[in-house]
Amino acid sequence: MARKIEITTEKTLNKEVLKDYLNTMFSSFGYEVYLSSLIGADVVVKKNNWIGASVKLKTKSDKNYIIISGFSPSTMARILVSGILPILILLPKWLRFEKEIEGIIKEDQAIFNT
Repeated sequence: MARKIEITTEKTLNKEVLKDYLNTMFSSFGYEVYLSSLIGADVVVKKNNWIGASVKLKTKSDKNYIIISGFSPSTMARILVSGILPILILLPKWLRFEKEIEGIIKEDQAIFNT
């Protein structure tokens, strides 16, 4: 389930700036943050090869939104997860990770106005 968060910022956001903000937020947790070349993802927050989240920046009429979706960051893990059983095993972990990221972003939203 994708999560949509409206963020407030005084600056124009692009995916490079978003990556820097997210890196500042999540580096203390030991998560890797990097730009993505996947369709539908601007930035990836990686907990490990099996658990991660794609982050997409959307701008509509001067409002910025972040859309968070859980997935496996590793290509090999995504290939192995193609069956229904592995997805059922990983889905709860992806949903918890999405919720964790959403909570941290909502809590630390002041960073977007710096």
